[in-house]
Amino acid sequence: DKSAIDELVQIVSKKSSAPVLRGFCCVSLGLIGDAREDVKDSLKLALQERKSTDLRRDAATGLGLLRDAEVGKLLLKELRKAKSFAVQGQLITAIGTIGDHTAIDPLVKLLDDSSQPAQTRAMAAVGLGMIGDLRDIPALSRISKDYNYRASVPDMDELLFIL
Repeated sequence: DKSAIDELVQIVSKKSSAPVLRGFCCVSLGLIGDAREDVKDSLKLALQERKSTDLRRDAATGLGLLRDAEVGKLLLKELRKAKSFAVQGQLITAIGTIGDHTAIDPLVKLLDDSSQPAQTRAMAAVGLGMIGDLRDIPALSRISKDYNYRASVPDMDELLFIL
């Protein structure tokens, strides 16, 4: 309901409101999908607050749901600063949801960074998968040509599931 946007923005922007309520409002704004500047500004404000991990996660979710490539740069910047795995994971998921190809290199670097925890690196792989190009690659699509699913082989099934 787009008529609720202004009230949701007010709640998200009001630091004295309960973080849980503000978080639900962040996700609601993302689900409405109106990427107006006042909406993005309120979500960015909530994302940059360090008092509540849950609020930061919800703000990242809301920003990702807006699917605005401009926001991706902020999410990558926040990802470099994030200490909590929960926040890192949600930031990466939001980046993947946006699908901006400029996020591929930073996520690949994160995936290759052996100083990062395994969970963070795994989430980087998830983010890359979300951004991935789903068009058929001729060399790979030939694998599934004439595949007999009734005489399946576990390795082949797994490969086709990945593709």
